[in-house]
Amino acid sequence: PPATGSRGSEPRSDVVRRLKQRYTGAADASLQSLVDSAANATGGCNLCENRWVFILSPGGRTGSTTVMDMLNAANGFYIAGENGGVMGDLLDMYQGIVDHRLKSFHKDSGQSLHSFERGVFCAVQSFTRELIGAAPPGTHTIGFKEIRWGESPELLAFMLKAFPCARFVVNTRSNIGQQVRSIRGLWGKSADRETLRKRADLLRAWQSEHADKARLLPVERFSVQAFNDLLHWFDVRGCWFTSVCHSNAQNGYKSSRKQHVAGHCRLQEKPG
Repeated sequence: PPATGSRGSEPRSDVVRRLKQRYTGAADASLQSLVDSAANATGGCNLCENRWVFILSPGGRTGSTTVMDMLNAANGFYIAGENGGVMGDLLDMYQGIVDHRLKSFHKDSGQSLHSFERGVFCAVQSFTRELIGAAPPGTHTIGFKEIRWGESPELLAFMLKAFPCARFVVNTRSNIGQQVRSIRGLWGKSADRETLRKRADLLRAWQSEHADKARLLPVERFSVQAFNDLLHWFDVRGCWFTSVCHSNAQNGYKSSRKQHVAGHCRLQEKPG
């Protein structure tokens, strides 16, 4: 099926065509031309204007849908589903465009490489907002969950550059054997244990290095207290979880629709 956000956003291919038409005037323009044009058009944005949250999982069947559904149960959160590894595509485009600029850059161009690079990151945020679909009124935090991070430290570094004020939830599964069996039961295919282990180790090490921006939440530690701690970390006050949902249980695809939150969620105002 075409890659979309979790709340019925249009297929990613349609979004990309629309963005190409908007920024380049041609729906069949190259992806690099799209990012190049958008970077020049959005170079002055505030990269910390939006509150971004991303759920990172090393390959599926770790409970990432439960994390997404729990956050979406709290008023103010709009966390979309997977988008087919689109951030890897954007990283490839970013690297190609910046490399091209480095080769053709002239000091008298009137634009520093730093400001152009910032424009690229502004374009990345703009594209991501389009891909996840429109958030409902009252939303203060947006983002998506993704299981396709591979074994690329470069992709994780790119996320920090493009979303410098984002928060990340690293969701893993300690029992790799159970993860392999769950993948086989759901998708009917084998998963390589060593590959899953390497991906999980990479995410854990990255989280440890960036503990101010990333929180580790293994499926084995899911609890009401753990999710309430997560709300507090996101500066949400006035509400609390009363139970933990079990999305995609029994090797199926089924998000939770139950109410797991009490109180009235509000975003804590930061001083200054």
